[in-house]
Amino acid sequence: MNKKINFFSIFICFTIPWVITYLLHTMIRVIYNYWGDDTLWSAVIEYILTRNFWLNFLPALFMLIIGIIINFIIFNKIVFLKKYFKILVITGILFLIIFDQTVQFFVVKYNEIIFFPIVENWLYINPLSIADAGDDWVSMGRLPVSLSYFIMIFVFLSGIFTFRFLIFLINEKYHLYAAVIFIFSGYICSFLNRILYNYGFDYIEIFNLQVMDIKDIYLAIGLSLGLQSLWINYKHLDGVKRKDFLLFINNEYLNIKYLFKRKKISEIISDRAC
Repeated sequence: MNKKINFFSIFICFTIPWVITYLLHTMIRVIYNYWGDDTLWSAVIEYILTRNFWLNFLPALFMLIIGIIINFIIFNKIVFLKKYFKILVITGILFLIIFDQTVQFFVVKYNEIIFFPIVENWLYINPLSIADAGDDWVSMGRLPVSLSYFIMIFVFLSGIFTFRFLIFLINEKYHLYAAVIFIFSGYICSFLNRILYNYGFDYIEIFNLQVMDIKDIYLAIGLSLGLQSLWINYKHLDGVKRKDFLLFINNEYLNIKYLFKRKKISEIISDRAC
């Protein structure tokens, strides 16, 4: 693969989602606070000139560095990845889950005394209980237990179906597998937090913008890798129709008589997409 094109895909997929989300969040907040006020545009300009406005682009730089590291590993250690693929996948998922849950355990245990700035007036370690969040907090922690479990299981199964469908269509699979490692780890961490701590705490606070935890970073990295996988393999997805996905799900999971013919059906769909 062309290294220049690869870097461009990293830049787009790992930085642009954060930049767009941040700018939209900022624009909506400023417009909401100053709508109908003659000082609207002066407030916008004033905020753009603040230190925090520019510091809030640093997470995009962090994501770019992570993307470069992961792509370096994929493109330069491909033989090693092929040889120890299953071990690396299982080890990666276990390591990410254990790391997140270890940090979450200490945050839950000592949340009342943990508070310190990483970057003064911008980035803090400040535990916030998701279940007890205010009305402006959008979180499943405020949903009934049964409904939140239903949503999590539905999303989990939908993700499995989509992954199985894509893995038969695309040519370069390692970005998609890497995406699944991070997304699956983040999802399992979220599920464990729901069971063990009633969703636990978010503790990485970007001043006046966002509160997150490590599993949210996993999910962000996973989604960025998923976007890059679609970017790299877009030619293999050209011509794929919605009915192909529905046919795949029916034949692979719902229709018993096709249970032992998965490879053949999947190859037919894959050939149509190539």
